[in-house]
Amino acid sequence: MAKSAAVRARFFDDVLRDALKQGITQYVLPGVGGDSRTHRLDLPASCTVYELALPDVMEYRQSVFAGDTHSACTHVMIGCDMAKDDWVSILKDKGFNPEIPTLFLAEGLCMYIPDGGRELFAKAHSIMARSGSILAFDCLNRTFVEEEMKEDNMEAWRTHVGEGVRGHMSCPETVLSDIGYSGVEVTELAEAGVEVTELAEAGIKHGYASQGSIEFLRKHPRDPTCEDDGIPRNLFAVCMVER
Repeated sequence: MAKSAAVRARFFDDVLRDALKQGITQYVLPGVGGDSRTHRLDLPASCTVYELALPDVMEYRQSVFAGDTHSACTHVMIGCDMAKDDWVSILKDKGFNPEIPTLFLAEGLCMYIPDGGRELFAKAHSIMARSGSILAFDCLNRTFVEEEMKEDNMEAWRTHVGEGVRGHMSCPETVLSDIGYSGVEVTELAEAGVEVTELAEAGIKHGYASQGSIEFLRKHPRDPTCEDDGIPRNLFAVCMVER
């Protein structure tokens, strides 16, 4: 679990760095939890990060990062229940500008949302009015959530993520296109474990992805038009807003 989390963190670090290179300076992190990305990466003072989490989680984050002197960007910490509160209005009230390109980055969140993030991403699309905005997130497919997680060898994983995992999205390409996103790119975790290293051999050596899992997935590639193929998959998705 720790190794897969490391791959995921590095993957989305790169997404954020790429967004910054493209001139994006506004970031929204829903369900931010304990994510330290925007504190440990060198975001310039021109950047503004909107972090959303439950009030008690946000209170803890504020205590943890109160002494942060490394990050030059502006952090806007918003405590709210995104499942119940009108987080879109709250975000705008806190200064979010829908007229500039935005990176909406939801890491480790979709599996805890009953609909897998569909409503969340539809609302995100509605507030990112400027072309060039980016949505990035990770998700599990139906087989992973409803079958793989019940296996005995997944006990440690279940303990780590908790009992609230119930959301899945097997075909991000279709879901996101239906909402209105474009340029959808989906990467599997095992492949990302190799891609985020300079050499594939280094990725395998350090345990980011086993050779067996990589070879298996290459022999059984995803069909982006298929809702679920019976193979448990951990997916990373990146897409664009075009107006």
